Amino acid sequence: MSRLILILLTLAFLFLSCAPDEEEAEIEEEFKDTEDIEVLPDNRQLVAFERVTDPIRFLAYDLEEMYGDSAEHYWRYDLQTMVRADYKDLEFQNQFVVELFKFPDPTTAFGLYTLIRPEGCDVIEIGTEAFAESNHLTFLKDRYVSDIAGFESAPDMEEKIMKLAEAVEAGIPGPAQFPEELSVFPSEDKIPCSEAYIHKYFLDQKYLNSVFTCEYDFEYGMSTAFFINENGASALNEYLKFIKLEGEISEDTTIMGCRTYALTDPEFGNINLYLAGESLLGLISKSGGKQPLEEGAEFIRGIRGFKTH
Repeated sequence: MSRLILILLTLAFLFLSCAPDEEEAEIEEEFKDTEDIEVLPDNRQLVAFERVTDPIRFLAYDLEEMYGDSAEHYWRYDLQTMVRADYKDLEFQNQFVVELFKFPDPTTAFGLYTLIRPEGCDVIEIGTEAFAESNHLTFLKDRYVSDIAGFESAPDMEEKIMKLAEAVEAGIPGPAQFPEELSVFPSEDKIPCSEAYIHKYFLDQKYLNSVFTCEYDFEYGMSTAFFINENGASALNEYLKFIKLEGEISEDTTIMGCRTYALTDPEFGNINLYLAGESLLGLISKSGGKQPLEEGAEFIRGIRGFKTH
């Protein structure tokens, strides 16, 4: 017995001593990738600006001290690093700060961008998309989201921020394009700039992940459409178990060869669901009324077009 205890204690010691080393190795490997630092333009790439500080890189957990509770938004989408540098324009010596957030892939970057994008904002054609607020501009491109901020009121401040944003965007590798999954959503009745991506816990369910959403203004009321590209069948089965316990299934039928359900979620109300192979489509009523199941037909055609393009 004493020998067994000794072996277990030795294994525990080895596990505890290796864990920090593995974590440090992961951090070290992350810092070997200097792509994000190289994106930020220096004086060789700038015309009307000067970079006044070298880029400083922060890891995801550093953001809590900088942003407080808002850091959780970035963690939700698996932020990898944030790089920051200070700039000034050569004409008026105005100060600017550029922050560049790197995510694992373009989809998670898109998710964070859509989370912080204000509703009904006017979009700007920088990178994949950008929006501007007072002395501040945010844009998305590939797996990066960048914030450019000026801190003084000065002539042509908005124009200067846009020019600096364009200089940063030019250094980001990868295409300026939205996720292909958004092609599933038909354009008719769609609310502009309402597309989003929910990385985890959609409808507060642990099995509803990697979800694309879009808002619609149908004749019968407002709805949120959502699309899960993969593992939709298993997600649907788990969700139906929950609904049978906590909600109600009012219809169970087939539309265009897809398993189709009309149900009531105890928190989110009336939802129509359509299973097309491994893809799951849903329409959530935001007006409180029931939605015609036939409304999903155009979305099903969009899924099939997406799968075969």
